[in-house]
Amino acid sequence: MVLDKKGFQIVPTNQSLPPFRADHVGSLLRPEKLLKAKEAFRDGKVTKEQLQQEEEDAVRDVVRLQEDLGLKSITDGEFRRQLWHTDFLMQFSNVESGRTGMTAKFHTESGAIEREMTSFRV
Repeated sequence: MVLDKKGFQIVPTNQSLPPFRADHVGSLLRPEKLLKAKEAFRDGKVTKEQLQQEEEDAVRDVVRLQEDLGLKSITDGEFRRQLWHTDFLMQFSNVESGRTGMTAKFHTESGAIEREMTSFRV
């Protein structure tokens, strides 16, 4: 085992078999076009089929990006999900989602993104 100056193990970057140096755990940042499509669907401006096509296009793009980077472990970025807990909660027959009017800011490489938070009613 080879260690760096701080005592961390050095793993060769050409390793082609698991375990890999990094794994995908969770969502990737959704592209702006997909975020707008999800918002338009929520507002009734596009159909479920149109949203699904946007999701498929975004997944195709993010998979291609990961392949081009040479990653051995590929994720769909969880682009088809709304939020990790929302998809679960919406499976209950007595739960409805709605708008809150409250926003949350996320900071990205290209600047801040502001999104409306979702509310739930049981």
